[in-house]
Amino acid sequence: MGSEGKVLDVIYDTGSDWLVLDTDFCDNCHDPVYDTRSSTDYRRVSRDLMSQEYGSASILGYNATDSISVNDASLEDFPWFALTEQIGIEESFDGILGFSRQSTDYWW
Repeated sequence: MGSEGKVLDVIYDTGSDWLVLDTDFCDNCHDPVYDTRSSTDYRRVSRDLMSQEYGSASILGYNATDSISVNDASLEDFPWFALTEQIGIEESFDGILGFSRQSTDYWW
């Protein structure tokens, strides 16, 4: 993830359609968190905070983009949801990578 190529521990999820990451903007996220300042490719897309219900968890955050690589595929300006607050996620992982997106349309 990012210009630094940070390796993240994400849960693959076929029931969601976005990448959700704990970030350095989140006060109550569990370590590890993604340090957005470490990537020169990171961009905050929206100043508006959005909330989502995610199974038994509630999350608050905003839309961002960054470069990502999955295996040999590299994508620039990849949209993701940057957490600023979460309730109900007790496990320690970097985020959730959803695989159910049907098109290239982004959620914003």
